[in-house]
Amino acid sequence: MMNALTWMREGEMVALGWTLLHFCWQGTAIAVVYALVDRMTFRAATKLRYGIALLALGLMPLAALVTFVEQERLVVHLPRGGQEIVASQLGAIEGPKKTSSLSIGAHLA
Repeated sequence: MMNALTWMREGEMVALGWTLLHFCWQGTAIAVVYALVDRMTFRAATKLRYGIALLALGLMPLAALVTFVEQERLVVHLPRGGQEIVASQLGAIEGPKKTSSLSIGAHLA
């Protein structure tokens, strides 16, 4: 039996997950900007307000597409324990960098 998601590579799946996460704040930001502009143009012509609304709606799929392409570029394949892990946002996997107390003290002085 074929799984519904077998046609996607693991890297695409990781990129899609990050894209959906980023689109939550991107879509909200576009909607907030649209709401502010709509309030400022409430006396403007209907065609102008309609055009602004269409622009905001057009930016949403464009933001998702650009984010997906960027996340695809960030996907990495890491060998861990004899298996390959597909991940994105490599800095999150590597963990925080360890600093010595000497270098911390030098910044404070």
